[in-house]
Amino acid sequence: MAGIGFTLRRMLSDEGFSGPLQAFAYATVISSGPWLTSSVTLALLGVWSALGVESHDSQVFLALVSYAFAFSLVGVGALQMAASRYLADRLYLKETDVFAPAFTELLGILLTVQLVVACGFLSFVPLGFLIKGVAIALYLALNGTWLAMVFLSAANDYRAITLAFAGGWAMSFLLGWYGSHHGGLEAQLLGFTAGVVLTFFILLGRMDREFGLPVGRAIGMWASFKQHWALAFTGFAYNLATWVDKLLFWYHPGVSVPVAGALRIAPVYDNAMFLAYLTIIPSLALFLLKVETDFYDQYRRYFATIAARASLSALLSVKDDMVRVLKSSAGLLVKVQGAITFALVALAPEVASVLKLSWLSIFVFRTGVFGAFLHVLHLIVLILLLYFDFRREAAILAGTYLAANLAFSGLSLLVGLPAFAFGYTVANAFTLLIGFWLLDHRLGELEYHVFMKQPI
Repeated sequence: MAGIGFTLRRMLSDEGFSGPLQAFAYATVISSGPWLTSSVTLALLGVWSALGVESHDSQVFLALVSYAFAFSLVGVGALQMAASRYLADRLYLKETDVFAPAFTELLGILLTVQLVVACGFLSFVPLGFLIKGVAIALYLALNGTWLAMVFLSAANDYRAITLAFAGGWAMSFLLGWYGSHHGGLEAQLLGFTAGVVLTFFILLGRMDREFGLPVGRAIGMWASFKQHWALAFTGFAYNLATWVDKLLFWYHPGVSVPVAGALRIAPVYDNAMFLAYLTIIPSLALFLLKVETDFYDQYRRYFATIAARASLSALLSVKDDMVRVLKSSAGLLVKVQGAITFALVALAPEVASVLKLSWLSIFVFRTGVFGAFLHVLHLIVLILLLYFDFRREAAILAGTYLAANLAFSGLSLLVGLPAFAFGYTVANAFTLLIGFWLLDHRLGELEYHVFMKQPI
């Protein structure tokens, strides 16, 4: 992600409001990524459903879209971090000719596996052939979109990503709304899918202009994946951990609502949690702005000091400056996100009233907002661990989050409604403590790790 710093710094230096606003918009898209993109979409769809007339068709539509997002993000999670590392290494070596064949190979494998997953799951869902076909198209287009984002982000093509999402998702909602009013479930799902497919093809077109047609093989890609297995595990485990509490609620008979066969939803939990995720978008964007500008300057200065063979005292002084900037950025984020969190907790009944959420969702939303606050903090810790190439520690943190969210969310289901979302919040608090300890411990030994990882 480091290349975005130059783009953001140039925008922030522009006079007037347009530059900083554009920088914040770019930072929002890049920092939020597929996970928050899906949360925004599902939150809007949940509100759309709540404000309209609740029907079985709307439940089926929301369930199909939710499952498409969940399973596509978990599947792509196994590839995105390892692929990003491979692309970064090749970009450093100026071997960008491998980008197109690497994308083709990964996309072919991803879509083949995910097609099998989709067909297998939908065989347990009693819906029409047309609806299943459109649902599979939506699912595969989402997988391709997330993978294309990885490659275009590596090429610093943030403008293309931003415009593709703006155009494609606007079309999804407009055509989905039109279809729901004039053609029923099939038209609604088809209209929504059309916008997602448009986004995917816009990104594909941009990739063709950026990297050209695939020629040859992606040299060294699978060797890189084998070497960086911890990154593949981190991406998969962290994405699965983000969705595992929803999966538990979807399949708990006392909470979920059966929609069609294996297709189930938990409206009381889902709507409140997806809305809670929206509250952390400003903080993630703000953190990216600070990290990719102020912190990254100190980060580069630290390693430049090593390259210049400076004294240990000079190196430790630069490290102190880097940690000071990091703490300042984290402190600003805590203040901003803390204000947002406490304001929304206080205004939860008003928010529920405006969005026509059930009174049960107020409990979940209030707790979920606190959980999301903690979530964004340990997500930032994970990003910083990866910044310093602490791959094993990042894998430990992702595995910890998966186990904690599975255990505590399962326990909250056993306790009952007052405890809903408490499992998610406690899991995030526990993961944050582990993450802080790992980051603090490794930063204290940073010089040792940097020097001992060098080949003799």
